Amino acid sequence: MIESITVGGRLRQWGIGKYGSVKKFASVLGIVSEGLSPYLNDKRIPGNKMQARLRNLGCDVHWLMFGDTKEDVQKEWERLVAKEKEKQLTDDEYAMISELRRLKIKTTEELNLFFDTAKLNRRLNELLEDYARNAPSSKKNKGGKK
Repeated sequence: MIESITVGGRLRQWGIGKYGSVKKFASVLGIVSEGLSPYLNDKRIPGNKMQARLRNLGCDVHWLMFGDTKEDVQKEWERLVAKEKEKQLTDDEYAMISELRRLKIKTTEELNLFFDTAKLNRRLNELLEDYARNAPSSKKNKGGKK
């Protein structure tokens, strides 16, 4: 199965894969299908309450929100640390691990938190930019009428 690159796409992939239909998926979430639709179509991002519901149903919320698993992040961290010990880092890898160390990030838990925050900030900025491009422009009152 091809991994979806959007939160809504991953939510659709997981929910329909597990429950078979949007209606059944919405039902186990405790909402109507129309309430789930904005999430599936990337019009709305799951907040804390929705993430908690999904987590309780067995969804990997980190994967849902960011497209990678915490295990992926942990493996990358371990790979970099191993290469650092063998002094085989590329210049880019050395710069990245040096920056992470400068920020006092030394464990995979701290790394996950750092990347979660960075990805969340990037995603929020993307959504704000998208909203700004697509928001209806306000019409100024040109006639002087109040």
